[in-house]
Amino acid sequence: MPPYSFDIAISDINTWAVIFCGFIVYVIWGIVFDMTMTAYSELRSNKREINAIKNQIRDNKAQLLKLQKDVAPAQADIDKYTAQIENLTKQIQKGVFINPHLMKTALADFFAGWIAIMPQLVSNSSQQQQAHTIYNNMITNL
Repeated sequence: MPPYSFDIAISDINTWAVIFCGFIVYVIWGIVFDMTMTAYSELRSNKREINAIKNQIRDNKAQLLKLQKDVAPAQADIDKYTAQIENLTKQIQKGVFINPHLMKTALADFFAGWIAIMPQLVSNSSQQQQAHTIYNNMITNL
């Protein structure tokens, strides 16, 4: 057999088969490498998205805790206003449409004027005492 040379290698079919098979393997490894790198970059992208979602979850939990802290005072206000509504509803059902404080103030003003004019109407002290008694009873009953 003659020594193996470049001319023999070019004309030998087995050489071409080895080169062709090597090229096929090179193409397949290139495709596999490209798919691996694409999947790895998507994995890193997913990690970024997962971290962003975790940050959103953390922020939302903090906001939820803040809102839960605000619920108790709001519930207390709701209870207070509900009690006021019930009280006012009972007053309306009883037919009480006056404010006792305003009524006492108006009676005090009226009585002060009445006492001031009684001496001019020539009323005696017993009538003035009777007016005081009526006024005191009225204020007490309110």
